[in-house]
Amino acid sequence: MRNPTIDPTMSTPLSPERRRQELLLAGGAFLLVFILWQTNAVTMLLYPFRLLVTFVHETGHGLAALISGGQFLQFRVDPNGAGIASTAGGNPLLVLPMGYIGAALFGAVLLYVTNRMSNTRRVTTTVGIYFILSALLFTGDGRYWLLFGVAAALGLWMLAERWQERRLGLRFLSAIVALLTIFVIRDNIALIVGLISGAVILALGALAPRSVTVFVLNALSFIVGFNAINDVSSLWNNPGGSLGMVRNDAYAMAEYTHLPVHLWIILWTLTALALMGVSIYLSFRRRRTESQISTS
Repeated sequence: MRNPTIDPTMSTPLSPERRRQELLLAGGAFLLVFILWQTNAVTMLLYPFRLLVTFVHETGHGLAALISGGQFLQFRVDPNGAGIASTAGGNPLLVLPMGYIGAALFGAVLLYVTNRMSNTRRVTTTVGIYFILSALLFTGDGRYWLLFGVAAALGLWMLAERWQERRLGLRFLSAIVALLTIFVIRDNIALIVGLISGAVILALGALAPRSVTVFVLNALSFIVGFNAINDVSSLWNNPGGSLGMVRNDAYAMAEYTHLPVHLWIILWTLTALALMGVSIYLSFRRRRTESQISTS
């Protein structure tokens, strides 16, 4: 039989057996993180993942507002892992669920494209840009200080290259501006999480071997997706929980629709489970074309 045509810009597709191995590795990574999370062990190690899940959750609200004709004003991530998104307009029936459901959808889609696209660099580029743009566009005033500080520091550094007599002083001043910028934005956790996560994922795609990239992306998919499920199901015992005067998403949905809050918790949990379950099946099932190729 004729060998399949392979796009030279794409990396060689993995065999189904290798893909299953990577699923097991990613599942093991998620299981380890989940167990440690439940036992409150190695807090500093798991803390960035908690912030990352919240980042995805809050941007889910914002993007839903934009899609339904509203505005995404800004969002924040708090040091304790909570967060809040500020939107205007849009359809509440879409905006309110897309925190938890959006995080599960993020995990499901990332899992699928990671294991179905042969060029993982396209995946890391898309995800990295998503984190960086979300941080720069929707995290409040801190982004302006960041852009101003980066521009000023780079400007001074470039000026030092042209002004030889003042090179040392200008470089020192550039470093001071960079440090002051970091000091000013230190409390804007959403901005920091988005920029660091985006940069790490872009570097991963550019520098790491494919096997490492796929493992990390699979692990990230499971962590975000299944922690979204864990977060929404945890509302069952605290359906009226709030962040200050802001009610949780399920309670706000219940108030808007005049339906029981536990109904929405059940529906959202089942939806999130279905998204991850379907993604796992589609990502790692043996495709007919692959079966034909392996037996030819």
